[in-house]
Amino acid sequence: MIEASFAEQPGDERDPAQLEAVLRESRNANTPWMHWLLGHDPTVPLRAMRCDVLALFGSKDLQVDPEQNRAPLAAALEESACDEVRIITLDGLNHLFQNADTGSPSEYASIEETFAPEALDRISGWIRHVTGLGD
Repeated sequence: MIEASFAEQPGDERDPAQLEAVLRESRNANTPWMHWLLGHDPTVPLRAMRCDVLALFGSKDLQVDPEQNRAPLAAALEESACDEVRIITLDGLNHLFQNADTGSPSEYASIEETFAPEALDRISGWIRHVTGLGD
């Protein structure tokens, strides 16, 4: 099916490297874990939570889009028994919480930073807050 769609593109728009990348990604997505993930409704366990929650997004995350996921996350946690919920989008960070140019997974390996200091600061500040060790 992917090859047929590729064949229907005008000749000057056909990029064999792009076709190979799409085919490789489709093979990687055909795993038991990916099937489970695609069928999983995360709002069910989120609504059942009974602890404080810090949820972080990176504004350049292309795998878990903050714009698409923030509202459903907030709605599910609103129905939970959580006392403290903070949902924060960190500007310029990718899915791995690295400062990124594009957010594309293809740039992950080229970024020297392991984990952005601003993300660590948010996490440690939240831990201090909820444990009463100060803000």
